Amino acid sequence: MAFRTNAAPYQRAKRSTLQIMIELLIALLIVWGAAVLFTFKEAPKYGVKSILMMLVALITTAACDVVTTIIKHKKGSKTPLGKEIVNDLIHNYSWITAVIYTLTLPVWASYYVVIIGSIFATVVVKNLFGGFGRNIFNPAIMARIFVGLCFTFELNGFAHSSVDATTGATIMTTFKNDLSWLNDLPIGSYSLKDLFLGNYFAAMGETFTLLILVLGIILAVRNVINWRTPVFYLGTVVVTALSISIFCGFENPLNYISYHLALGGLMFGAVFMITDPVTGPTSTFGKSLIGIIAGLLTVLIRVKGGYPEGVMFSIAICNLISPAIDYLTVGKTNCKLVTKYAVIAATLVVSVVLCTSVSCSVNGGKEVYSINGIQMSTYEQLTSQDFGKAGSKGFTLQEGHQLSIEGVSGNVSYYVVDAESKAKIAVAYKVKHVDENNQDIITDIPEGHGYANFTGNVYVVINIENGKLYDVAYEKIGTAANYTGAVDEWANENLVGKDLAGIGSTQVVDGEINATFSARVLKELVEKAYALYALDYNK
Repeated sequence: MAFRTNAAPYQRAKRSTLQIMIELLIALLIVWGAAVLFTFKEAPKYGVKSILMMLVALITTAACDVVTTIIKHKKGSKTPLGKEIVNDLIHNYSWITAVIYTLTLPVWASYYVVIIGSIFATVVVKNLFGGFGRNIFNPAIMARIFVGLCFTFELNGFAHSSVDATTGATIMTTFKNDLSWLNDLPIGSYSLKDLFLGNYFAAMGETFTLLILVLGIILAVRNVINWRTPVFYLGTVVVTALSISIFCGFENPLNYISYHLALGGLMFGAVFMITDPVTGPTSTFGKSLIGIIAGLLTVLIRVKGGYPEGVMFSIAICNLISPAIDYLTVGKTNCKLVTKYAVIAATLVVSVVLCTSVSCSVNGGKEVYSINGIQMSTYEQLTSQDFGKAGSKGFTLQEGHQLSIEGVSGNVSYYVVDAESKAKIAVAYKVKHVDENNQDIITDIPEGHGYANFTGNVYVVINIENGKLYDVAYEKIGTAANYTGAVDEWANENLVGKDLAGIGSTQVVDGEINATFSARVLKELVEKAYALYALDYNK
């Protein structure tokens, strides 16, 4: 009789991988159910779509597994093809990938986005590496990054619903462009309660922060996920955000921390993505360390990167370095504990110091004031150059007067006045399109070409002395976030110092500002504001 021995450990888990995956699936379906109910309530025409998207993803991933199994099936194999297909359908766990991937998509995503992402996740990221247990990256994350890069406008479009709700992508864009991740200002009409309970449109699985947190605690208690990674991940984000808020001088650090926790896919990524046992480190030390690294990268991308969100990219990077962490921590888990604790503490300190220093350099001198409830941003460079009040909040607001020109209703909503000298520094024009009877014109935007029903007041702040465009804010904060910066640049180049007499509406889309239809409308209103400025100051 031959005795065969295997390496330790010898104690077997009480539950199989299949049982663990089923518990994880139940938690994911609860989040999906909440998303379906919310969608039916707020935008009924998308309610059915939220169900069909999940079915399409499940069918696509299953079909990919079947085709892959047929291709790799060896002739003469003792296992019948049918049995092998069933086994792969169950134990390749692509159904988990399909559910997670679908929950990372907004409900207005097209079905082809669902299908292409599902194929990429199942075939390229998982099966080409050998199937479940052999993939380097989390398939759902890589699929979401892939379709996000390929179909950016498709995923960041406006949710056409019965309520004029700002999409989650737009909320994130607001933080990046209008307010930035270096601000603790309110997000339009959304309260912290709305953000934590999921009362807004975004990716289906990312809005229900409180629900996901509760499910994460249950899964950790049930040992479905390891608690260390999400705790260290969220903890790093909280500590780093607290440091940023203190050193950048935010008035409400709790708001800033709450925005980091509630917005974007942070909570969903912490519970359902970074905890993936296949693509994460195996040691308890590695699971803790990878959480801190992911937290560092998430905050850094948010405050400095080109994308408004950093969760997906940070977890993908951590997937890449997980094998290296495992390689460096081979051995008993209770060895060199002091060194391991020191590494964890040092990494956390690096996160706090690096992200805080970067944030302070980016946010240096930024001031915020409000015009009729609309947050307007000023920056040290402009303040120093144009207003001579660098680093000061010495502004007061003085009500203006009514003006009117053909095709636009406009008025001097407020003057920005130096608190010390009482001199008028800037003028804020409130403009909107009107018809010949002075009635509001709702500018309908073709679907896929910009934001729907671009209407409402646009506030255009202009330096009185030199005509420099100081700021642009749409009444619904963030709706025009993608365009305000480009329009600022265009106006300063083409309007400042020019003859402003007879300024009229732009008739064509201006490629210089990468304009879609809604950007053109915004640009027209900025021109109207300059026409008011010319009338007001005889320019």
